[in-house]
Amino acid sequence: VSLEDVIVNRTARGDVVIETAGALTVALETALDAALIAQGQAREVVSRVQKLRKDVGLAVTDRIALQVWCQDERLADALDAFRDYLAEEVLAVRIDLFRFPAPEAALALDGVPLSINIERFQG
Repeated sequence: VSLEDVIVNRTARGDVVIETAGALTVALETALDAALIAQGQAREVVSRVQKLRKDVGLAVTDRIALQVWCQDERLADALDAFRDYLAEEVLAVRIDLFRFPAPEAALALDGVPLSINIERFQG
């Protein structure tokens, strides 16, 4: 049996994506677990807060007090788990997370109603 007689066939299994370029093959598992989903939700909330900061005219260096209303337990748990990350990214001195419907759920994150209020921290 020579090299010309061997056929190598690379196929992905499950949620794995495979790309091949010459002798190099890379496989990426694309399945999301609960931890990755929670991290993605926290990052999305950071993005929304940063946009709100800009919309209300806060300076990039302003410290804020952040209030978040969310009735969905998974999203609330994700935000609670990533509380320190949120605080660091948006310069929040205080984060109040309310696990009940928002007074005005103006936002939706993955179809889940969410309300965010930010104020310049005066302490």
